[in-house]
Amino acid sequence: MSFWETLIGMAERSWKEKPRKDIIRQFVYLRTSMIDCQKSYEEYVALREQGDVDKLIEEQRRIAGATHTVRPENPRGKWRRSLDRVADAVERLDSVLSIFSPETTKAITSWHQGESDRLLKDLSDIGEAIGEPVGYDLATDTLDPAFKSALEKLDDFIEQNFKTEEVYGAERY
Repeated sequence: MSFWETLIGMAERSWKEKPRKDIIRQFVYLRTSMIDCQKSYEEYVALREQGDVDKLIEEQRRIAGATHTVRPENPRGKWRRSLDRVADAVERLDSVLSIFSPETTKAITSWHQGESDRLLKDLSDIGEAIGEPVGYDLATDTLDPAFKSALEKLDDFIEQNFKTEEVYGAERY
């Protein structure tokens, strides 16, 4: 089992006694963050397969400047920021569900806004605490395929346990 599947499983087991509205909001935020992360990673990989990402982005930016259109965002940076949002979603989910040990929770909440490397380190610490590797490697720019299957598991969980209007209402916040 991967880190992400373990995390989703822990959350699934501990949500029933908590305030429903808060739970739904945090599950939806985690889902949205994971979707954005998966999508930005796939876009980044697709661009990497075309060649040197930096050269391709520079060329796209040059064309955008010449045609006065929107300059493209660096896909690696976009993926890194999406990982930050996933880590933030995990921290928020824990703040509602208390699924981690007090020591792990303290480590998670010790980060300061804007310190993305610290936030990603906290996510790695969570992985170590639950005995599963986090499943991304920033040095090689890879995301474990188990991330996508955990997202599918989260989708199924949300669909089976929450009404469509509850999910829609949570997405608006």
